[in-house]
Amino acid sequence: MSSKRASQYHQVEIPPPQPFLKSLKNTLNEILFADDPFRRIRNESKTSKKIELGLRHVFPILEWARGYSLEYLKSDVISGITIASLAIPQGISYAQLANLPPILGLCRLLSSSNKFSQLQLSLSLYVNDFTIEK
Repeated sequence: MSSKRASQYHQVEIPPPQPFLKSLKNTLNEILFADDPFRRIRNESKTSKKIELGLRHVFPILEWARGYSLEYLKSDVISGITIASLAIPQGISYAQLANLPPILGLCRLLSSSNKFSQLQLSLSLYVNDFTIEK
């Protein structure tokens, strides 16, 4: 019975070897762009729409900012104060542990928070010196 089952399976051949650069390109594309995020851009016919979609892909804030309402502002201010009350002392402490001026810990915190606030994919993201929590 096992020989009968074995004959039912299709043998898969090993694909022919590809040039190194082509193989590297395919591997990187699969790792970085497995779901083809540029599909919407590529299928668009108007150049202005392609540019708009490209900017929305690079800067997700352009996508969700349209739906942002002032009702979220109160919650965002409260959460910002809460996170700042934790992150500011942490940034100062880490800078002092590294024998650096405390202001560098604050600059590091502000620069990373600013970058992530513009490039984030989620409305709920907390960034500090060593972690990103969602």
